[in-house]
Amino acid sequence: MNPTTTVDFWGWSQVYETSGLEMCPPERVGFVAEPGYLYNDLNPLSRHNARRAEQRAAEEWLQRMPQRPVYEQPLVSIVTTCKGRLDHLQQTIDRMLAQPQAQVVVVDYSCPQAVGNWVETCYPKARVVRIPGRQVYNASHSRNVGALQTATPWLLFVDADVLLAPDFLEQLLPRLQTSHSYHARPWIPSSMGTFLCTREAYDKIQGFDECMQGWGDEDRDFIARLSLAGYQADAYPVGLISIIEHSDALRMQNHVMSERQLSATINRTYISVKHDLRKR
Repeated sequence: MNPTTTVDFWGWSQVYETSGLEMCPPERVGFVAEPGYLYNDLNPLSRHNARRAEQRAAEEWLQRMPQRPVYEQPLVSIVTTCKGRLDHLQQTIDRMLAQPQAQVVVVDYSCPQAVGNWVETCYPKARVVRIPGRQVYNASHSRNVGALQTATPWLLFVDADVLLAPDFLEQLLPRLQTSHSYHARPWIPSSMGTFLCTREAYDKIQGFDECMQGWGDEDRDFIARLSLAGYQADAYPVGLISIIEHSDALRMQNHVMSERQLSATINRTYISVKHDLRKR
């Protein structure tokens, strides 16, 4: 059996199978629910059981969490970033701006479609932050810049291709606990980048790791470091968001590397090594 490296976060253990210095291919990277079932892409029955367990947990979430008062002042800054995704943001920004007790920050990361100009013209209530002169997109850098322009006690990171349910924050706000972060479950592709945490938690782990280049896993690394810092990962029902389908070509168009799986594998290797070194 190959040795493994495990990174624990939000009730899951991310398991990396390794052989010497080689990283396993992405399809061999899975999750172990604690307690629960082995999420193993090679075992359909196991995957089915894991999905059922996750769905039950998500359905029970709203009843399980304590009710808390809702305040009048904005509590949440919704941070979204854009580079070449104007057509997606045109479909999703209305839902962001419609959320109660929230303000919206749009990071124009040298967008060739001048998304900042469009937002300022069509949605003056949103705040635009511009990062000029960037040929290559860095998700960590763009999110950090956006987050640092806010002052609310909660941060909600949302990808430009994610549609929030009209009652997304209405469902979550009464149940928020400052010692928790909130993530979609059951997990679906591209859902990991839409999550909620406190400003205090963000500051404590010093934001996203800007050393990570290319596509993939900067959000997974952020979540893992939240867990290591003592914040409990909680879930919101994945039905509160939906993802706009698009091609890998569009996904990778502003990165140096065009192969999505290769980029993700490199970043996962970096995360694994970083956390291994931290334990020494």
